[in-house]
Amino acid sequence: MRPSPLLAIPLMVLVGCRSDNKLIEADSDPIACFTDTWYADADGDNAGSPGAMVEACDQPEGYVADGTDCDDTDAAVNPAALEICNEIDDNCDGRTDEDLGTVWYQDSDSDTYGDPETTTIACTQPAGWVADNEDCDDAAAAIHPGAVEICDGLDNDCDGLVDDADPDLDSSGEATGWADVDGDGYGDPNSPLAACFPDDNWADNPDDCDDTDPAQYPGAIVDLLNVRACIDGSDWFVIQGSAGWWEHRNFDRVGEHSGCPSAETLLDGVAWIPTWASATVSDRYDPLPKTLPGYDTTLQITIIEARGSVTVTEQPTSTNGWTGRVLLDDDATGGPAMYEFLIQYAACPA
Repeated sequence: MRPSPLLAIPLMVLVGCRSDNKLIEADSDPIACFTDTWYADADGDNAGSPGAMVEACDQPEGYVADGTDCDDTDAAVNPAALEICNEIDDNCDGRTDEDLGTVWYQDSDSDTYGDPETTTIACTQPAGWVADNEDCDDAAAAIHPGAVEICDGLDNDCDGLVDDADPDLDSSGEATGWADVDGDGYGDPNSPLAACFPDDNWADNPDDCDDTDPAQYPGAIVDLLNVRACIDGSDWFVIQGSAGWWEHRNFDRVGEHSGCPSAETLLDGVAWIPTWASATVSDRYDPLPKTLPGYDTTLQITIIEARGSVTVTEQPTSTNGWTGRVLLDDDATGGPAMYEFLIQYAACPA
């Protein structure tokens, strides 16, 4: 029996290595293999450079299968690295210092205090930015926490209080004056004031003697009482303190004389007929519209109507305590006479 021709054909055995997509056949070697892609790992961090690769059946020295290193010159930079605040993409995710860094506030006026509304995040302090965020006006270098509060209508020290409302105010810039409640331009000496910007209830002098009455101020002449009376004979009308009265009450009765159309006495238009007995409190016109302090008050008495003689004593001495009195005397006229006079006083005597 002759051998089969098939037994004379040499048996070729194909030995190879598995790769993703390539088969290499050597011209001089009948053995072929499938290759892998390998990436140069120059920094030895087990992550290779995607731009430096080779195809090989076996891993070449200095090459790795991972090709995601974004900086193959720095072993600290690779996909497995921890991101730190250094302005470098440490973990090769395409972001730098993500979720890291310090919040900085813009300091436009260079007063070392930042604008809380304008921020940035950075690992190192950028020029023109500060860590403080307490500036309330980043356009004015003189306005910031710790600045001196002055009278200018601004919150200089950023504490939310302005001028007089701020207890830290430098009071040297305040205006000084006195309360002028009645608005007559003269201040109450017992109510000194200080303010950055005085309001209308303010005076630059302390010369008012009654800050509740706008008619009372230095140099003012104030009406006290208008007196009208029909007198037969003579009598004194006296002013003292809070009262006025007739000393002798020499008045005619109603209709007793044709010279007196009415025997009443009118005080500020109000009828008042005193008794003919001795002086009592009930015989006084009390209180007067204004209580006068005493004999040191200057009275001005103006005679409006008089048929007889009139003697005016405006400023008696302290011996009797009167503020002033008027003597009306019609004895020379031969009958009762009508008299009318206005009593005034000078406010705020010196």
